[in-house]
Amino acid sequence: MSISTRAISISSVVVSMLFCSAVFMPETAYADINPSVIATGDNHTCSLEGGEVTCWGNRQHSQTTVPPLSTPIEVSAGGDHSCALDANGVVCWGLNIYGQTDVPELTNPTQITSGRFHNCALTDSGVVCWGQDSDGQSTVPDLTNPSRVAASGAHTCAIEDGGVTCWGANTQQQLDVPQLTNPSQLGLGWFHSCAVDDNGTVCWGNNANGQTNIPVQTNPVAVAGGWFDTCALDDSGVNCYGANQEGQASPPELTNPTQVSLGQRHVCAKDETGVVCWGRNDYGQLAPGDSPDITLSDPFQVEAGYNNSCALGTTGVKCWGRDYSVILDPPYLSNPTQLALGGTHACVIDDTGVVCWGTNSAGESTPPDLVNPVAIVAGINSTCAIADSGVECWGFDVADQLDVPDLSNPTQIVAASYSFCALDDNGVSCWGTGLANHGQFIIPDLSNPVEVSASNFHTCALDDSGVQCWGKYYSLIDDKKYFPIEVPDLINPRQLSSGGNSTCAIDDTGLVCWGDNSWQQAQSLPGNNPVDVDAGDNHACAIRDGGIVCWGSSEWAKKVVPEIFFQVIHADDFE
Repeated sequence: MSISTRAISISSVVVSMLFCSAVFMPETAYADINPSVIATGDNHTCSLEGGEVTCWGNRQHSQTTVPPLSTPIEVSAGGDHSCALDANGVVCWGLNIYGQTDVPELTNPTQITSGRFHNCALTDSGVVCWGQDSDGQSTVPDLTNPSRVAASGAHTCAIEDGGVTCWGANTQQQLDVPQLTNPSQLGLGWFHSCAVDDNGTVCWGNNANGQTNIPVQTNPVAVAGGWFDTCALDDSGVNCYGANQEGQASPPELTNPTQVSLGQRHVCAKDETGVVCWGRNDYGQLAPGDSPDITLSDPFQVEAGYNNSCALGTTGVKCWGRDYSVILDPPYLSNPTQLALGGTHACVIDDTGVVCWGTNSAGESTPPDLVNPVAIVAGINSTCAIADSGVECWGFDVADQLDVPDLSNPTQIVAASYSFCALDDNGVSCWGTGLANHGQFIIPDLSNPVEVSASNFHTCALDDSGVQCWGKYYSLIDDKKYFPIEVPDLINPRQLSSGGNSTCAIDDTGLVCWGDNSWQQAQSLPGNNPVDVDAGDNHACAIRDGGIVCWGSSEWAKKVVPEIFFQVIHADDFE
């Protein structure tokens, strides 16, 4: 939630039923930004500085991907969406399950505020709200000359001639406004509300963590509500009260702060040094510089994962799509040479060895000591690499995918969801039980295999006779059944990649794919000199003349290649 001495912009918070009594010292980040407006969402942050909006933190629903704006003057952050007020009106982006980014027609909007799944604007015609309305939070009552509006989780308040009026959810009496004298500012939490009036700061509603117990202040000018906490700005600076599980109620030293904004469990303030944030940082929401942003040059490897994609070039790694546990924000890497993209984690081989990021619930992002790793692959919550000691695997072992068989001089390793295959002196070997056994582990006779690829239900290899596949694929469009995998005619095939239920190859004609085509992921793309291809769960990506092309499912924008680093070709139309 965001407030300022100039205008108020309240963003939302999310309730969790998991409570922690321990109090932690806050993590603090200082951003080299001196904004005019800051706004915090659940797990992301936005700022307006120098006529430009910048957002960082959780990118799962593209809430940090700022669209083109024309002279923005205000920004707000909702649960997993963001909005800005610019010269053309209000623009919103990010999660849209309740129509919260579908901005209605507005007449001369002068203020924007965002709740968890709804937004409100102050316009010439009064207050206009849109998005979720399950508790009436977007159903605006009759108001007389409203001058401020604030939105939170499931309720909304406005300052009007008669004082403060609130509407929406009232489970904790957050709508029961007490007597106020000339209210000038609002700050809403999840289940509580606050206002600044002539007598100071007044809060009402849920007080389970002491978030409405505001002590006497000296000339308070602003108040902001968070999950179960509150911060107020007065002559002494920023003071916070209430829940402190992540140190969000323990502000660091600030220099003449002028604005404060509360998210789910993090807080940001504007002072003379710029943006200062503290509290939880699991999505990088404390500072835009927590993860380096690179401009990808000369991509030579592309990986299509489950709901995201990554590419490796001469300048490093760039990822896009759904952001599981900050998987889209690689750490600092030193000359990475190989890339692996798993279900919710990613790994590279660089000058320091193997580096992984993303989820680590089963140790999938904690590699063992490896000497001279030369190849790496990732499944769902498990990882394998080839090093001097042979093949080593780590992470989740629910399907025996870490039980590596004896291998002789392995030269290639590939991953399916819960199984792995390798190519060694003796041919192809596979291990792990996978999702189900449809013959993908019954390896046929192969003549000098040089490459292997593995999907959830079938396996393929390139040998002297060409490409052979065994097992089945599952189709979502053909009666939702399993079908034998049949290889099309290929001319001089030279690279294979198998995804969830499909396989792609590079041959003399271009890119050839087969198997399940429920999302158009098994379409073939002729020509354009492809040099690398990778099939994901329900989409695929390739590098060819002109840059990277991705096709298949568009969910989570995993096939929408960022146009910020090289030429893009979108394969929405197939020959």
